[in-house]
Amino acid sequence: MEAIQEVVQSDNVVTQKKLYSFVFDLVSERQVWEDTVYRQSNDMLYGILAKILGKYGEMTQKDAEKGQLVRDELDLYIKMNGLKFGKSTHTLIKLVRCVFGDVDKRRISTYTIVLRSAYAKEIKSADLAAYIQEYGGIQEIKMAKGKSLTTKSKAEIMEKSLNSSMLGEVHNFEITKSLPENKPGQQVVFVATQQASGAFTLHLVTNSASAVNQALAACYAVKKAEILKKAKELDIASNDAVITDSINQAASK
Repeated sequence: MEAIQEVVQSDNVVTQKKLYSFVFDLVSERQVWEDTVYRQSNDMLYGILAKILGKYGEMTQKDAEKGQLVRDELDLYIKMNGLKFGKSTHTLIKLVRCVFGDVDKRRISTYTIVLRSAYAKEIKSADLAAYIQEYGGIQEIKMAKGKSLTTKSKAEIMEKSLNSSMLGEVHNFEITKSLPENKPGQQVVFVATQQASGAFTLHLVTNSASAVNQALAACYAVKKAEILKKAKELDIASNDAVITDSINQAASK
C-alpha cells in the first residue's frame, strides 16, 4: 500500500513539474509577444490615430480658410470613393472611417471616441500615444467615456458654481469651535432642521471631505442644468482643464 502511495505521489510531482514548465514557457512567450509584436502593433495604430488627430486639427485651426480647404479635400475624397455619411456625422468619424474602412463599426466608434476625448483635452498629435498609454489603453478610454460622473467630479462642478452664489452668512462662535481646525476658505456641511417660523436650527457641522463631496453631489443632481451653465461660464475665464473635462462629460449625459 505504501509503495502504491509513493508511486501516486511521484506521479503528482511529475505532473506538477510538467504544468509548471508549461506555464513558465508560455509566460516567456507572452513576454516576448508583449515586447515585440503587440507593442509594435499598438505603436503603429497609435501613430495612425495621431496623424488623423493632426489632420483634424488642421480642419479646426483658427485660419478658417485653410481649415475649410482641408474639409473640402475630405469631402472630395468621400465623394470619389462612394462613401455615405449623414449630414450631422462628426468629421472625426468621417476621417476614421476613410482610413479604416467599414470592417468593424465598433472599431470606428472606439477610435473616434478616443480621438474626440484627446481633442477635448487639447492633446497634441505628437502626444497622443502617451495619452492613450497613460489612461490604460484605447478600450479603457472608451469605457470611461460611457461611465457616469463620479461623486468627486460632480462635487468639482458644484464647487465651481458656488463661488458665484450665496444664500447668506452665519456668525456663531460655537460652530467655529466645533470644527477640528479653523481654516478660512474650507467647505463644511451643516445638519439643520427648519422650524415653523422659517428659521433653521443648526445641530452639527463637519468639514469631512467625503461628507462635503456627497453633499455637493446631491445638490448637483437636483440642479444639474443650472449648475453646468454657471460652471461652464466660470470655466471660460479660469481655463481649468479638469473642470472642463467634467463639464463636457456631464453635459453629454
